[in-house]
Amino acid sequence: MSPNTITSISGSPFASLWYVYVPDLQETRATLIFQHGEYDNDKVHGLPHFVEHLAVRNANKHRSKAIAPHDGAWTTRLATYYSSSSTIPEEALANVLRHTQALKLHYDEIIAEREIVKREYEFRVRDEQARDIWTNTGAFIFQDERMRRDPLGTPQSIAAFKPPMAILSHRKTHQLRKGHLILLTPERWARARELVNTAWARASTQQHDMSQQPWSPPQQFTLPFTNGQLHQEITVPTIATSRFYLSQRTRVNSDVDVNKFEALILLASDFLQDRSAYGMVGALYYDDYQINTLDLNLEMISASDLLLTLNAKTSSETSLGDAKRTVLQFLDNLQFLDMPEPEFARIKGQLLARLRNGSDKLNSADYVFKALVGRLPVPDTDQILAAIEALTQDDLRNLFSQMVTSSRRATVFIRAE
Repeated sequence: MSPNTITSISGSPFASLWYVYVPDLQETRATLIFQHGEYDNDKVHGLPHFVEHLAVRNANKHRSKAIAPHDGAWTTRLATYYSSSSTIPEEALANVLRHTQALKLHYDEIIAEREIVKREYEFRVRDEQARDIWTNTGAFIFQDERMRRDPLGTPQSIAAFKPPMAILSHRKTHQLRKGHLILLTPERWARARELVNTAWARASTQQHDMSQQPWSPPQQFTLPFTNGQLHQEITVPTIATSRFYLSQRTRVNSDVDVNKFEALILLASDFLQDRSAYGMVGALYYDDYQINTLDLNLEMISASDLLLTLNAKTSSETSLGDAKRTVLQFLDNLQFLDMPEPEFARIKGQLLARLRNGSDKLNSADYVFKALVGRLPVPDTDQILAAIEALTQDDLRNLFSQMVTSSRRATVFIRAE
């Protein structure tokens, strides 16, 4: 796939419109994001997820064919989004915009969809052995009641969903002027603009709210928490190898430059995954602690909060005690990071080369999507690359010091029987 060109288009009928040109793409993908999720829900738990189900059901009634496997919808703590791909650009756009149409569902249809949401909850809980572990960890990390709410809801809250409640919520949240549209397409902008204007005009005639009152994005929010650490050890008899899950939240300076901080996050993530003796993966290997899989994610969850998650599965020969010792010792040593300058330059150089050659993180629709869902500014690619070049070991050390001394850390060790 050729490198993408991302453009923010002003003056659109949406809260924001992002055009991503990829000349050799086979399909057009349209993603429509509403920055309304479980965090914003002041009703029973899981209502935005239920509204998402109803919007999909309603949209499907107005389509010539059933929803395809490459169409999707999802609700998180902070957002609800709908996406559709098609070789026919008009179809992809029409599919996502249909979710803003007024809900024209019979009472029985809404009740039937409520039962589907309940079965989805039961299926997800039944198939996820460690769901309670992650839920408790999240409750520890997010002391704020809104952030610790599960977008799936609970059996009690799902049973409390009322049709009028859901219809009103959809009417308030699923408006074109509140949507953030990302268009990933092989079409050049002149053609894409024509597609957007045509699709918007058609959707507007069926909007449930044609009000043109100005809309402002949600005010910035802060998530209070106190210092502390939590380490849990659980025995799960049905898994073959031990694993650990670490989740750590850090408060960052709210006036930090978003481009520099994104650059710092990218470098920190690369450093932790490096196989040298200085990186997390290196420490796990060089200390006789072999891992089969490692999934590490470092991201901003608001303009003032950073969340680090690490999920690793050990080899069958690994002692859980060794794993605990290595992981916790490494985390405590992060604030004393000191590596040879050539080693630091190597890690930074590899990151820059990958970003410039592959554009796999910065120059993609997923990057825009992640920022919008998190209610963060979309950083500038060129400014991030320049910021990476200017980063020093002191910058990285200062970040890790915050992570070690000023955050809530939950580490769950799951012992295999």
